[in-house]
Amino acid sequence: MQQLDKRYYTLTVEQALVVLNTDPEKGLENQQASLRLLQYGQNVVEDKREKSMQFVASERSRRKCSALQV
Repeated sequence: MQQLDKRYYTLTVEQALVVLNTDPEKGLENQQASLRLLQYGQNVVEDKREKSMQFVASERSRRKCSALQV
């Protein structure tokens, strides 16, 4: 598999398929998928945003209401 440019989002679908060495109809074989999973990890985007003060306050309020219902 070729090294992806940092601007991978600029690739056309056809270019991405070549770079990623995959077939749009068949996808990856199980063995290749397993190897990529080991090499690159799961396809997960981490949410690094901080919670807003409004969200934190509403979460605290919700917890208090839940505790009172018990």
